[in-house]
Amino acid sequence: MRASLLAGLEKLLDSSRDSGVLTRATAILEAAVQSKSFVSNVTCCQRWLSAAKTLVAKEEASADVLRSIVQCLHK
Repeated sequence: MRASLLAGLEKLLDSSRDSGVLTRATAILEAAVQSKSFVSNVTCCQRWLSAAKTLVAKEEASADVLRSIVQCLHK
């Protein structure tokens, strides 16, 4: 998972309030955690955490979205 993709995702999350976008962003974050190169790349981890923080801060984020982020953190 490329850090630039995660940076773009973070920018999208900053400007979006659409629940569909938030749900799809969660799927991307979940996929990033599954990537073998993800955990060995500090920049990707930092971008992932920043995007996740932005997502969690959204009032529009559903309980399922928040639960998915928490589950990713436990992996």
